[in-house]
Amino acid sequence: QYPAITFSPFMAISPFSPLKSSTPLPLHILLTKADKLTYGAAKNTLMQVQKELVDINFPLTIQLFSALKKTGVDEVHKALNLLFNQVEFEEEAEQIED
Repeated sequence: QYPAITFSPFMAISPFSPLKSSTPLPLHILLTKADKLTYGAAKNTLMQVQKELVDINFPLTIQLFSALKKTGVDEVHKALNLLFNQVEFEEEAEQIED
């Protein structure tokens, strides 16, 4: 099961701190409920999260997403395909090494 992380620009302590010391697995972050914000506010939130995670040293992608308005649906499909293919590739590589 994958953990859900809640982010608010008003939080005093970053919810992303555990990611900075965790296992370097590929990660795709969806900033959901993008339809609740204006376009500018949503982009600002995206930039804040990107800035917060700039020093992460493993594959990481971040995107805005809204199920209601179908914003980011194609992007999340592409990201998931890449993540699953990468995991399958790494698992196959480990099997070959063993």
